[in-house]
Amino acid sequence: PTFSSSLHKGGAHQKCGHLGEKATNRWAQDCGIVINLNIIKTVIAQCPVCQHTHTGKLPGQIWQTDYIGPLPAYRVCRYVCTAADTIWTLNSSSM
Repeated sequence: PTFSSSLHKGGAHQKCGHLGEKATNRWAQDCGIVINLNIIKTVIAQCPVCQHTHTGKLPGQIWQTDYIGPLPAYRVCRYVCTAADTIWTLNSSSM
C-alpha cells in the first residue's frame, strides 16, 4: 500500500491528531517517515473529520465551545462552559 493510504486507512493520520499539513509533516519526520507534502495535503483533503472541523484564519473568527459537568457537589459551580479560539494552538478556557 502507498503511504497515503496507510497514513489515512491505517489510522496514523488519526493517531497524530488530525494535524494540519506542516504539523503532520513534522510528526511523520519525528517518526522517521519521509513523505511528500502533496500526499499529506491529499490525505487531509479526503479526511471527513478534517473537513468537518473548521479553524479560523484570524483570531476570534471561529470558536469551539463545550460544557464540563456535573462537577463534584462541594464545588460552587456545577457546570462550566469552556470556549476556545481555533486559531491558537494553546487555547485557554473561561467560565
